[in-house]
Amino acid sequence: MNLQTHKQKLLEKNFEFREEYYSYDLAFEISQMILEARSRLGVTQKQLAELINTKQSGISRSESGTYLPSLSFLNKISKVLKTKLIVKFDFMSDLSSEAETSSVKRKFVSAELEGIPTRHLDFSISNKTNSKLENYNLI
Repeated sequence: MNLQTHKQKLLEKNFEFREEYYSYDLAFEISQMILEARSRLGVTQKQLAELINTKQSGISRSESGTYLPSLSFLNKISKVLKTKLIVKFDFMSDLSSEAETSSVKRKFVSAELEGIPTRHLDFSISNKTNSKLENYNLI
């Protein structure tokens, strides 16, 4: 039995395994991305710390998976490691065309016009088909 088959059986039969498997730990995911980006360039924690003007312990804490670094800290790391920091909501990865982007815009505008109570939303959507960046602010 290979790993994929074993995983599938556990997901089908073991509730606790399934619950843990589908849980999402943002701090851990970010820590793994920092570690991978740093490792790909062959940069040590100490070197990265020096490049972004912080202590090595700050980098270590960020890579521990138990600490959620700020966006400004992540942005500094991304610039130094010559990569791009992209922050988006999960549903945005499904937007693949101008029509879908417009559809999302219409849904939020429609909700606002119909008086549906919404929390303040402030987000950006960029389209793969063009470089236009649209900002939507709904209150």
